[in-house]
Amino acid sequence: MRLSTYLRPDLIKKDLVSANKEEAIEELIGLLENPRRDIDRKRLLEVLLERERLGSTGIGDGLAVPHALLDGLGDPIIIVGRSRTGIPFDSLDGMPVYLMMLIIADSASLEMYLKLLARLTRLLKDYSLRKRLMAAGDEAELLDILMEQDSRL
Repeated sequence: MRLSTYLRPDLIKKDLVSANKEEAIEELIGLLENPRRDIDRKRLLEVLLERERLGSTGIGDGLAVPHALLDGLGDPIIIVGRSRTGIPFDSLDGMPVYLMMLIIADSASLEMYLKLLARLTRLLKDYSLRKRLMAAGDEAELLDILMEQDSRL
């Protein structure tokens, strides 16, 4: 399974402006407005924040992977965001988050969801990849870097 199947240029935001975790998640969900009008974004936000209350998805090293299962979603969705200034996220290492990869999957696709989550976190543990993502000039370059790295795994 390739992440590239679920990565789309219109679901990448190179400059998040949010000041905190909830705003950042909501900002990323806002990218769904055009491609997926059928998603109840309010419910999605609730589900993602419920997951955050269980434990932060800020995994350290400036990364967060918010994720949730949503009934009736269909194909999984990956939304990518980058913050130049960092976002307080209650991360495991106490540091701000600079790169966010939000994963949403249908609750009937638990196995696929877990595989995507594992693949994405494995990919993002690469320091040189994170450095390249932070240096990328625009959404297209962020996408190209992720696609290239995904093809190497």
